[in-house]
Amino acid sequence: MLFFRKVVLRRVAHFLWVYVVLIYIFSALFSAQIQLRELQTLEYDLRGSTSDRRGPGGMTLEQYDEFIRGKLAAISRERGYDKPFLLRVHALSLRVLRFDFGTTLLANPIYFPSGKNAMSIVAEYAIPTVILFGSAFLIQMLLGVLLGLYNASRPGRWLDKGTTLLATVSSATPPAVAAMFVVLFLLFILPTAARSAWMFWLPGQWSELGPWASALFSHVAAPLATVVFLSVWQTAHMVRSITVQTLHEDFISAARARGLPERKVLYGHGLRTAAPPIATMLTVGMTSALWGSFLVEPIFQWRGLGMLFMRAILANEINLLMALLVVCTLATQLGLVTLDLIYSWLDPRIRTAGGL
Repeated sequence: MLFFRKVVLRRVAHFLWVYVVLIYIFSALFSAQIQLRELQTLEYDLRGSTSDRRGPGGMTLEQYDEFIRGKLAAISRERGYDKPFLLRVHALSLRVLRFDFGTTLLANPIYFPSGKNAMSIVAEYAIPTVILFGSAFLIQMLLGVLLGLYNASRPGRWLDKGTTLLATVSSATPPAVAAMFVVLFLLFILPTAARSAWMFWLPGQWSELGPWASALFSHVAAPLATVVFLSVWQTAHMVRSITVQTLHEDFISAARARGLPERKVLYGHGLRTAAPPIATMLTVGMTSALWGSFLVEPIFQWRGLGMLFMRAILANEINLLMALLVVCTLATQLGLVTLDLIYSWLDPRIRTAGGL
């Protein structure tokens, strides 16, 4: 156990410094644009709140513009916008490390209310994404592993060949294209099927729980089926390839020679030995599904992080884009840390070498 604690501490330390370096890189890339957008918002607000100072009996147009420029210069000095670039990047990085991404900027009522905390918006939109892709990952993992093990024990049969064919087709099909085909199918073949993506209400009473769950299933069915169909065949094919190699090892032949049932050989010996690379594949697939939401969710109008990303681009909400990038990067890094820890726990060679 001492070795495993050292592995955990070393991996967490590696994760922290990589994460901090990435934050500084993102801050360097976004700093100038964030400053520009914030100054545009400030100028918009200043002109709206001081519009009575110009015109008859007030400032001339030139005096009013000079007044606005003076106000913006004072605010820029107060916020440190006049400091050198590296100092501004450092200040922004410290804010981001505290998950302080500021607020939405110019008022855009079509997408976001002005002045709302960016991180709270990301947290709100993350819930539908977790529901959709969390459910898809669990179904993909269950069906893919079972189908892959079945094909590994019966290689060359029609189901094995069909899985390989579907894995090739699904890997070559962009998720957005598949999603559009599903939308067209629902539109022309099943016109009564629910196609709106996310419900904006929650059950207020226990009696509403059943209808709410039924409505949720009808809304999530189409995007969930699309994501699962695109991923389950690839998962099954990779599990099959990994397990087939394991089933040709000498200890598997010895287990069969001892008369063990094929099911125990497959699940008790083959799957246990192939578990580390399978865990690697599934963990990487789980983190990549988060980025895949950016392609699938806008097609189905699913109110998750992918939809938020598209709306943030259309509204030019740079603070929201920064928050999305940091949150998704953090989730990916945490997934890789979890993968390393699972691998070190599952791989007998690591445990033997470290005395675990």
